[in-house]
Amino acid sequence: MSSNIKDKLEIILITYNRVEKLKSTLDSILADDSPIKDFDIKILNNRSTDGTTELINEYQVKFPNLQHIIHNINIGGNGNIARAYEYASKEYVWEICDDDFYDWKSWHEVEYAINDGYDLILTRIVPKTIADIYYEATFVPCSIYKTENITSTAIINSLDNIHNFFPHLAFVAKIINENKRVFHCSSNIVDMGIINFNPGSYIRGCQSDEIPKDRRDMFWTVGYLSSIQLISDRKKQIEIIDGLRHGYDSLYSLFFWKIYTNYVYYNDSYNNLFKMFRNLSFKQRIMFILAFIQNYLKFWLNSTRFLQIEGPEKWISYFKFSRQQKYINKLGKKLKNKKVVIYGAGTISEVLCQNYDLSPLNIIAFSDKKFKEKEKYKNYDAIPPSEINSMQPDIILSALYRQKNIEIAKNEYGIKTKTIPLIQRFPFILV
Repeated sequence: MSSNIKDKLEIILITYNRVEKLKSTLDSILADDSPIKDFDIKILNNRSTDGTTELINEYQVKFPNLQHIIHNINIGGNGNIARAYEYASKEYVWEICDDDFYDWKSWHEVEYAINDGYDLILTRIVPKTIADIYYEATFVPCSIYKTENITSTAIINSLDNIHNFFPHLAFVAKIINENKRVFHCSSNIVDMGIINFNPGSYIRGCQSDEIPKDRRDMFWTVGYLSSIQLISDRKKQIEIIDGLRHGYDSLYSLFFWKIYTNYVYYNDSYNNLFKMFRNLSFKQRIMFILAFIQNYLKFWLNSTRFLQIEGPEKWISYFKFSRQQKYINKLGKKLKNKKVVIYGAGTISEVLCQNYDLSPLNIIAFSDKKFKEKEKYKNYDAIPPSEINSMQPDIILSALYRQKNIEIAKNEYGIKTKTIPLIQRFPFILV
């Protein structure tokens, strides 16, 4: 069936100055077992300066199906996302990024959905509510679109929404607005690579002091709530906002912590507060106001300002504040001679391995979904979560930003080993 799909689907890969991650992505999508290795693949290079061009040229020698398009100038991450859809020329288009991971076992479902004419094909496990569809679609490679939905109006809406981080939501919104057909894959074909959202990532390579302050100060939730206006039906707008959790237990909790984030990290930007508030329903606005009052009572009385922990520098500051080495030493004594697996190989682990002595812990491996087989990470064995049970650890230390994610992984792979945090947590710190 793949030969038929090859004529119907094209892949557009966006990249900018992540040559090592791009190499890993190319190796994955062009591997012998990849169902898309022979597809037409356009690479939109946002004027990279780190050897990306030379790397792509090397791959083109072996893979003539790669087309390399270099922009005349860096148009920003969101500009690159929006421009990709202008190049769509086949019946379906799939835009992917340069830093993610792939599992092809459900690809036959994508082929079925394309042959059956679905308008939107979700490459990740997504519940069938419009709130979940709209939320998950913020991850660019989650969506394969039928190109007839990429109309001139949708493109204009996409370009207009660049400043809200999510130009691609214009196409999801069109499909939701018109009640078109959506296909849900039964397992994740693509998983996120870089998971710590950096508010400045969409302007990498630009002079940030030349970007208007309200755009520099905008963060994920502000952009998402502003993108709700792409949905034409007010009831659907409210339903999407009601269903927004983004890792929190309730919408009220999300409002509370995002107001807090705005207070401690973005100098109490009133523009952000307005953008979050303006698209809410009356009931949601009451909830937002109550969260605002609780926030300011708590932090004005406490007068404690700390930071939203995103990125290496913020974690370095936090670990210095929390006396992380003392905590590691304490864990080492408590877990003496016990075999330890550290779960999570993202920013937290990077900072810990580079700045702290982990030798008090009897670490037998690091584990993360990004490891597809046994390899090395920071001179330690590195394994996928499916291999944790075979290592028979006595304890798992979580190096994740939010603990809910490790519980999901443990349930998925039948892991019963007790988990405790590798980082200390404080009531006034968002972790």
